[in-house]
Amino acid sequence: MKNVLGIVCILAAFLSACGGGSSGLSSQQGQSPAQITVAISPSAQQTIDTGQSVNFTATVANDASNQGVTWALSGSGCSGSACGALTSTSKTAATYTAPSGVSFSLTVTVTATSAASTTASASTIVKVNPPPTIIAASLQVGAVGSPYSATLQAGGGTSPLSWSIAAGSLPPGLALSASTGTISGTPSTVGTWSFTVQVVDSAPTSESATQQFSITVVNYPVITTTSLPSGLVDTSYSTTLQAVGGTPPYSWSIASGSLPPGLALNAGTGIISGTPTTAGSYNFTAQVTDSTSPTPQTAKAQLSITVVNRLVILNTSLPQGAVNAAYSAQLQAGGGVTPYSWSVTSGSLPTGLSLDAGSGLISGTPTTSGVFNFTVQVTDSSTPTPQTATQQLSITITGSLTIATTSLPDATVNVAYTVTLEADYATQPVTWSISSGSLPNGLALNSSTGVISGTPTVQGSFSFTVMVKDSSTPTPQTATQSLSITVNAGGVNDTELSGRYAFLLSGYDGNGNRVAVEGSLVADGSGGITSGVEDINAAGSAPQTLLTFTGNYSVGSDNRGTITITNSAGTTYTMAIALGSLNGGTAMKGSVLEFDSTGYMISGIIELQNSAAFLKAAISGPYAFGFQGSDRAGSRMGVIGQFNADGAGGISGGLFDADGNGTATTNSPIASTSSYSVDTTSGRGTVSLAGVTPADYVFYIVSGSRLLAISTDSASTAGLVAGEIDAQTGAPFSNTSLNAAVVMGLESTATSASGGSRVMLGTISFDGNGNGSFSVDDNDAGSITSLAGNGTYTTPDATTGRFTLASPQGVPSLVGYLRAPNEGFVIGSDSSVEMGKFFPQSGGPFNDASLNTNMFFGTEAFAAPPLPPPAGCPSATLSTGIFAFDGSGNISVTSDENELGTLLSDQQSADTYTASSSGRVTVGSNSMILYIISPTQVVTMSASASDPNPTLGFGQN
Repeated sequence: MKNVLGIVCILAAFLSACGGGSSGLSSQQGQSPAQITVAISPSAQQTIDTGQSVNFTATVANDASNQGVTWALSGSGCSGSACGALTSTSKTAATYTAPSGVSFSLTVTVTATSAASTTASASTIVKVNPPPTIIAASLQVGAVGSPYSATLQAGGGTSPLSWSIAAGSLPPGLALSASTGTISGTPSTVGTWSFTVQVVDSAPTSESATQQFSITVVNYPVITTTSLPSGLVDTSYSTTLQAVGGTPPYSWSIASGSLPPGLALNAGTGIISGTPTTAGSYNFTAQVTDSTSPTPQTAKAQLSITVVNRLVILNTSLPQGAVNAAYSAQLQAGGGVTPYSWSVTSGSLPTGLSLDAGSGLISGTPTTSGVFNFTVQVTDSSTPTPQTATQQLSITITGSLTIATTSLPDATVNVAYTVTLEADYATQPVTWSISSGSLPNGLALNSSTGVISGTPTVQGSFSFTVMVKDSSTPTPQTATQSLSITVNAGGVNDTELSGRYAFLLSGYDGNGNRVAVEGSLVADGSGGITSGVEDINAAGSAPQTLLTFTGNYSVGSDNRGTITITNSAGTTYTMAIALGSLNGGTAMKGSVLEFDSTGYMISGIIELQNSAAFLKAAISGPYAFGFQGSDRAGSRMGVIGQFNADGAGGISGGLFDADGNGTATTNSPIASTSSYSVDTTSGRGTVSLAGVTPADYVFYIVSGSRLLAISTDSASTAGLVAGEIDAQTGAPFSNTSLNAAVVMGLESTATSASGGSRVMLGTISFDGNGNGSFSVDDNDAGSITSLAGNGTYTTPDATTGRFTLASPQGVPSLVGYLRAPNEGFVIGSDSSVEMGKFFPQSGGPFNDASLNTNMFFGTEAFAAPPLPPPAGCPSATLSTGIFAFDGSGNISVTSDENELGTLLSDQQSADTYTASSSGRVTVGSNSMILYIISPTQVVTMSASASDPNPTLGFGQN
């Protein structure tokens, strides 16, 4: 009953963002206080070495309360104590000390935030470097008279670096550059010189490092090339062998071994070039011969060239993961020279996952769902220039596996039962099982499909826990859910549903697509549906016609129950019902609501058919109709009008008005080529309304004066609507055809851009002379107002009953067609597409005693696809059930509810009501508003101030 009485949501409207506001006077009579700003010094980036410190101060402008600042430290490439520490903090100063033992550069941010205004802050970046080191290496051999150059390499430290000779000396003719670390010059003396090099960085407190080296200077040829770059198959290659010493020019040759196929050595230049064709490692001995006279000197060096295939990343996709489930995926590469190094060059991995640079393993436990796109790069160990390859990849992280089914519908002894368990964020296939407890006797769980089905044999309440296990890799996810099924005894009032009934339901599927279902069923009065036929039209799929079905039903002592059918397409579904209008113990009418796990949010009516009217001849005379639904684009649309049936299958003299998302068609003729047909067994007929969109309909006869209809054209080309066709009475019409108080209900899309539904419900007092007095309640997606004022209407057309209604401000102007004096259909012309009906009031003036009866009730379908409700408020809800009024201001309600697929059975509540003389009735804390049509019939409107999905409902005894 949350949708009907919604007291919790009303409280939420006052306690949360569902509504509210604040007001007050500023102490400065409207003047804003001066803005607080923060400045930090030093503000420029600071660069220091590991273990060193920087002192910071902060000033706060306009800090009237002299609260100063708070200090915070954050890091990139570090966390916690690994980022260092802030010490000696006060409201104006702090000291940052870098961590000791840093082996790589890291960046931290020191932030000062105003204690009086946390939106005011200032930050400085500090870069922390490891201490400088000199990379040990063997320096190349020099030769007397030949230019020499070798650059020393350092790591860490704060740039710029300064180089010097700390001990020993360089060979004569060579010098060390203090700024670049390059040893260069022309050596002049043969020998070996050992020396120590020192490097000093530029940190505030400088750090230094030393390293011993030696250089040998010779006067005979020496091949200084010690290694050669790798080659790539089918890619141009060139490298030059180098020698010093001796007497140039040199002559080069291969003394042993061989070069890779496709490469050759130039004897005069020492260049090895060409295009290698075959991968492999090729070892050879290079020889250089100088021009010394009379005996040339030679030198040899053992070298190798590795030729590799082009580096590629082999992965083209990665497995999906799930929130809070361990994840592991291995990146693979081919070609190039191992080892590889992996990195993410753009985009990002899912939160909680990381890439191991050495192994290429992506692993971790993702914490956020979504699709994460990124580019990975692999770098090989080719020299002197490593190869790289990139690949765009994505990882989809689903939510944690959960069982979406949280409640199950009741079952009935000896009545077939079926329901499907649903799981969210599952990697298919899944396996279902009962982990504890047991199903009712006669029911079983299909481990593959999650369907619980069978015929229960024992009454009672059965609690159990279901488990689902999915196919996630490498570790499948599991989830459990505690559920129960109540098995009721056979229906004690099954005899009330006896005979052939027409039914019509409309609304939305779980994806927000419009759906309409109608048909005819035969109930045997003892729990069996012996036969039936139905038609289904749904956006996104082809219409299904003439589906046959059988099933069963149960009606309880309060005239509530269920119907379960299985049609010829193999679909099984359950409807909750509430019956009334009993005649000789047989229900003439009732409300119906789909009540199963299909996700359909559809509701409607069921009415006893008069089989004597299953003839063309019974469909004769003028008829008014009202249909609503969605156009081919899925936007709301409605059609109302009038036509004449000739009793032989012909239609003439019709008019219609339509509105589709604000595109109005007014006073348009229905072509004379329109026609209809009738099946004499089921009362199923078809009608073509040429000129109307949609044009083709199937209807089921309730009586010769009442038909239920849905469109059968493809929803993707013509839209989808459903509604009623009623015989017109009271013609010729005139001003006096509108001469009494009426109750009018309107449905439309909300005026808010965020969507939702809007309903309006109230009274119009027509004076029979072109004037009307309005009093209307308006629920616009949870925004509730009361509207009142005067309007006018044009004289209804004498034949068609068409009239226009100019409404007061806030109420849309409408076009109407009378189906009887003071009764008919209305439609608007704007993008909200208002659509509704009005009924003559009787039995007034009213008071609490006017309502002293039981009524069945049902909510109509949402006017727009339902939206998720605000936190703390009920889900979008359709319901059916029983009102019990005691005539003294007390109401009790028993209902079955479908909350966006969550099924709630036997919801019971009690409250008070207050009826005004006009027939307006408030329930409880204004959670529901009723208008009395007569003491046995009401129209309801949900009035929860935070519900974006309000509905109208109808109740009668």
